[in-house]
Amino acid sequence: MFRMTVGNGLLQRCNFSRCHRWCQGQQLVDRLGAGVPQQGVMHFTSGAVCVVSRIPASFLCDKFGRRWPVIGGLLLMACASGCIPLLRSWIQATVLQVPESVGQTFVFTGIVPYVTDLWEQDVEARVQASSLAVITAELGQLVGSPPGNVYPGADVRCRLRQSGVLGFVCR
Repeated sequence: MFRMTVGNGLLQRCNFSRCHRWCQGQQLVDRLGAGVPQQGVMHFTSGAVCVVSRIPASFLCDKFGRRWPVIGGLLLMACASGCIPLLRSWIQATVLQVPESVGQTFVFTGIVPYVTDLWEQDVEARVQASSLAVITAELGQLVGSPPGNVYPGADVRCRLRQSGVLGFVCR
């Protein structure tokens, strides 16, 4: 299925990667015993943290430039992703949403202005910059992934091959 999407461009690879990541997320949620209400709490926490951290992230991007907040956000996302194998309950997963969401906010606050600053006529550059935001978030999660099996029955080669970011490397 992944090889069929390779020829159709980056957007479909990213969509496939999101679908694959959602399936892995469902396996993780099942392993932690989180039902629908608990998943709602986790999603609400993620959204609330993104909203609250948007102003400090914007302030830091203005004060220090966009590079350092983006690097800090990537490191936060990588650390949070590296802690996934240590999770034993849905409450720990909810707490882990805080650094993940803060990191994601810093990354998108630093990168999205590049998308909006582009010329309106240059559609290809706008699409590439939008893809850069998605790829940066995926790289932050991929860098933090431990080399071992995080999920029961998951093979790290399969995860790398099916990732939208490194799919072209692992064909």
